Formats: sequence, structure tokens, C-alpha cells
Amino acid sequence: MTPRDEPPPGYQRANLEERLTGCGLIVGGLVGMGVAFLVWQFGALTLFTPPGLPAGFTPIASPLACMVPLMAVLSAGLALLGLRKLLTGE
Repeated sequence: MTPRDEPPPGYQRANLEERLTGCGLIVGGLVGMGVAFLVWQFGALTLFTPPGLPAGFTPIASPLACMVPLMAVLSAGLALLGLRKLLTGE
């Protein structure tokens, strides 16, 4: 007698849950990239030049200018992780 080729009970539900989790991760990654884009376009990425320094002095970068690229890279990773879960169901 050969074993049945059917998946164990509850397998389809778990597979569907993993795929829905993947869709949620993709949406979260896209939202994060959108927020990073909006902050990059409209945020104050440089601080004001302190008084007493020459007018051509390069402004100091703000901490926000360091965090926005990091947020974009992590959001892209989140979207890729979601894509893997969506396609493989693991």
C-alpha cells in the first residue's frame, strides 16, 4: 500500500496564511518606501547653518538624512521577503 499523496489536514489553510502574510509584507514595504520618498522630498534633510559662519559653508547633515536611505533599503528588503513568502508559501 502506498501513502496518500494528499497534504495533511490544515496544510492549505497554513499555506494561504503564509501567502497573505507575504502580501502584507509587500504592502508594508511599499508603504515604507513611499514614506521614505516623501520624507526625502519634503523633509528638512539639512540643518541650518549656525550663525557666524560664512554664507558658502556647507550645512551639516541632519540625522534624518542618514535614516531615510536606511529606511528605504529596509523597506525594499521587507517587500522582497514578502515576495518570497507569496511565491513559495514558506
